[in-house]
Amino acid sequence: MARQFRNNNFRGMRNQYHFDYLVVVDFEATCEKENPEDFQHEIIQFPAVLIDVHRQKIIDEFNSYCKPKLRPTLSRFCTELTGITQETVTQAPDFTVVLEEFKRWLDSHGLGTKYTFSLVADGFCDMGKFLYTQCKLSGIEYPYFALQWVDIRILFFHFYGVRWYKLAVTMELIGERFTGTLHNGLDDSKNIGTVLLKMLHGGANPIQNEKILLDLTDQENNPPSHKYDLKTVKHINPREFFASQSQPVGFVSNRSRTPEQASNKENWFRSVSRSPPDTYMKTPPPVPKINKLKIAMRRAWGENVDDDYPSLNLGNVVPNSVKPHTSGKL
Repeated sequence: MARQFRNNNFRGMRNQYHFDYLVVVDFEATCEKENPEDFQHEIIQFPAVLIDVHRQKIIDEFNSYCKPKLRPTLSRFCTELTGITQETVTQAPDFTVVLEEFKRWLDSHGLGTKYTFSLVADGFCDMGKFLYTQCKLSGIEYPYFALQWVDIRILFFHFYGVRWYKLAVTMELIGERFTGTLHNGLDDSKNIGTVLLKMLHGGANPIQNEKILLDLTDQENNPPSHKYDLKTVKHINPREFFASQSQPVGFVSNRSRTPEQASNKENWFRSVSRSPPDTYMKTPPPVPKINKLKIAMRRAWGENVDDDYPSLNLGNVVPNSVKPHTSGKL
């Protein structure tokens, strides 16, 4: 469990958040039912939702589809999984055009100039696999704003002390409901944003916890420790994040800040110096993880458990994305 702040006034103070805005992205990419080991995914949906950290609400969204070049024809499995049709991607602009539109969208909100921000993703594949591969295929430079990001799975584990399961199940664990269509990038981004807002309301102060490795030598020195790990992604521990804050990704330099913003940044550094890096989040009431996990999984599999746990007011919405594993009962 994450430990509580030594400074109880830390929670809710405007100038104490590490980022003014958080941008949740969840790319959808070309895929097959059985992807070959050397399969190169191309981004076909580029969604994002913008969260105002101080007001703790979603204030805007971005969504565009992209035309794949390497495999212009979508597989039947890809269409069934994402709901994206062949006609949609055929008429869509190239990824490079969409990326420029996204940059203009960021600029329209003053992100990276007037305000600080960070991307948020569900895992490391969005940046470490999809965006990295797409930039190589398109022959463009990897975007500066995605060099580091917040992996919400790591944030969730440190905040609740419970591992991240599939999105619909994870939302059940914290008393939320998945809305929209699973594997629709924009709907997934909105629901990830809902989980993030739940943590912000509880006192979380997100930090960037993963970064991309663009140098081939760095990648060779970062061998995957698990078969699903990527050599292009490296974990950032809290101490490393705080040590890098002299000019972090997404921060605005003092020269481009107003005197008030510059003062806020200095106050933030002073507050950090009073607490060790591993005390960066406030622990909410503990989640009864075993029972709630069983309930969430059983409901995701279509079982009616409302009568078994009437005090939890579970409702009747059943996520349809999670299938039971073959090992039997939990």
